[in-house]
Amino acid sequence: MVERALNRQKAVRVCRQYRTNKNWMVIDYPGYLMKEVWEYSAQPGRGRHSIFDGRLAFTLRHYGVKEFATRNAKDFQDFGFSRVWDPLA
Repeated sequence: MVERALNRQKAVRVCRQYRTNKNWMVIDYPGYLMKEVWEYSAQPGRGRHSIFDGRLAFTLRHYGVKEFATRNAKDFQDFGFSRVWDPLA
């Protein structure tokens, strides 16, 4: 818990520190998916929400999802889906 929300860079740094602690065992998403999430989220210009969007997108892609309907289509265009759309638009 933190008193104030961390910015993207600090949040990624803290999560990486926890995940690389040699005294802890990390139970990961399949295929070391979270490594991709942290690399994606650490890119300049990404907001805090990119951690959640990345985790969802990489998980869906890992399980073979090719098309994705979401109200937040603009944030999922660059994940390799063949189609991303807003079903209510």
